Amino acid sequence: MLRPPSLVLAVLLLPMSVFQLLSPSLDGLTTSLALLAISIFLSVLRGGRVTPRWASWTLATSLLIVVGSRVHLLPMLLMPFFLFWKHRHRRDLYLGIGLVLASLGWVAYALLSTTDLRVVRSHGTVEVLRHYLKSPQDYVRVVWRTLLNADLRDFYFRSFVGNLGWLDAPLRPFFYPWLGVGLCLCALASLSWRKGVEDVQARTVLLAIAIASASLVFLALLVTWTPHPASVILGVQGRYFVVPVLLTAYALGGFGRTRGLWLQCMDGLLLAAFAGLSLTALILGLQDRFAG
Repeated sequence: MLRPPSLVLAVLLLPMSVFQLLSPSLDGLTTSLALLAISIFLSVLRGGRVTPRWASWTLATSLLIVVGSRVHLLPMLLMPFFLFWKHRHRRDLYLGIGLVLASLGWVAYALLSTTDLRVVRSHGTVEVLRHYLKSPQDYVRVVWRTLLNADLRDFYFRSFVGNLGWLDAPLRPFFYPWLGVGLCLCALASLSWRKGVEDVQARTVLLAIAIASASLVFLALLVTWTPHPASVILGVQGRYFVVPVLLTAYALGGFGRTRGLWLQCMDGLLLAAFAGLSLTALILGLQDRFAG
């Protein structure tokens, strides 16, 4: 059995991820189910066989919960359709169509029936969405201005690595750059140069889903949270990108490869050091906020 890419394990070891997984919150559940869906997807593709019944239904159930609770992960619904394209098994097609109908119905119901009283806006969600669908260039401009904002980029990074509680329990400043370096090293360790049509196709699909999901984060917060007309997009947090980054990590690793003992030891040492640094940052951050 192949181990997940180092970047996947590093993201799960981040202070923010550990805090979410140990908290009674929706984030830990959706991250876990998203990982289950990705694992089933890659396992079936790697095996090169028709999707087993249990795998099809488990994948569908996981995706239904994930997408129903995190609308920006709608692109993950591409997975059963890709499996159908590869294996021509109608069960995957029917489940995919059912997932799309159920998910879009739920999203439409939520858009029409939900009012967030925390944000005072003069335009409704559907009205704002209609505007950006008619003028996609306006959406591109506001996303571009958002990404060019240095303060927002710094906030995205810090709230991805670890800004705990109600965003009121940051880590000590020392840890952020070192955890960033650790993530980069784990990304390099995850790279796999294995070639082959199956591997390239799987990587491409995962990367496309990751990019589309990250883009939907900005669109969702633009139409539901940000006052219109918008200069920059408000409400985006780094934790919303955890699953897109996990998808990207699997795209870097592809189907994986069997590594030599020396490389396995190096990977293990890197992850052990990263885990020690991350857990130390988590403990001290919680101590500073709640026991200081």
